[in-house]
Amino acid sequence: MATVSEIYDLIKYKATKAGFNGTFSPVDFNLLFPRAEIKLFNRLYSDYYKTQLISDSLAPFFSDATAIVVGGTGQYTYPTDLFHIDSLTHTISGIQYAVMRVEKDRLANHLSSAIEAPSLKFPIYTQYSTVLQFYPTTLATATLVYLKKPRTSVYGYTLNGITATNTLVAGTLYTNGTYTSVPLTGGTGTGARATVVVSGAGVFSVTVTTSGNGYVVGDVLSASAVNIGGTGSGFTIRVSQVSGNRPVYNPTTSVQTQFSDYEIDELVYYVLEDLAMNNRDQMLQQFSQVQAKDERLM
Repeated sequence: MATVSEIYDLIKYKATKAGFNGTFSPVDFNLLFPRAEIKLFNRLYSDYYKTQLISDSLAPFFSDATAIVVGGTGQYTYPTDLFHIDSLTHTISGIQYAVMRVEKDRLANHLSSAIEAPSLKFPIYTQYSTVLQFYPTTLATATLVYLKKPRTSVYGYTLNGITATNTLVAGTLYTNGTYTSVPLTGGTGTGARATVVVSGAGVFSVTVTTSGNGYVVGDVLSASAVNIGGTGSGFTIRVSQVSGNRPVYNPTTSVQTQFSDYEIDELVYYVLEDLAMNNRDQMLQQFSQVQAKDERLM
């Protein structure tokens, strides 16, 4: 599946090919790409169950069958990522009974009806802003399958992250071994981590694995002995190069899209549509609208 970094590069490439002369930063991506995901999700949802292809496209967004416990008043607070209820069932003696959805304007009719009154074998529910209300209220359990809202994708990046170090001072009395994801302390920045190799009771090598943010050349860093074997002191290393104000992709802090590679082009054109509108770029807007329409027809 394409990473957000690859999608970001693709958007910039297509925008440039379409004659766009503005800038498209990770901040722009993190603003516009989630909007594109919602647009695509809603488009797929509007065609829900029309074809097997659409069902397959939405498959990553379905929850597992979830056993829920209904409160004594017949209410259940549903998950915050619930977008649409696919099925609700109630089991009695190994037999599943569907829980029928009833809209609020029909609820009173059902509750007062001699024929349609809810029972444990023919339960009903209605949906409110945060809860499902079940009838009869004595319904204790149910099984829920639902379509989840897409999570928000994020292009994670660092500014002034560490790209090189030098002047290693080994320190003494450390415990030999290789220690991963060690938090680096000191300096003006935050968030840097490294793989630290201790040999001969001193720090032998430091490989930065997470570059962090806000460091400057000359920062002197170290690490707590707790994270490199529990003993020793005196280890330091100097920052010799940082990435500057140019955003550097950080997969660790990124949140990848849930959509498959088959939907990436449509997402890209949705982003380009918004980018063109925000920058009043008619050429890019026309290009993206035509391409998005072609993608939807495929």
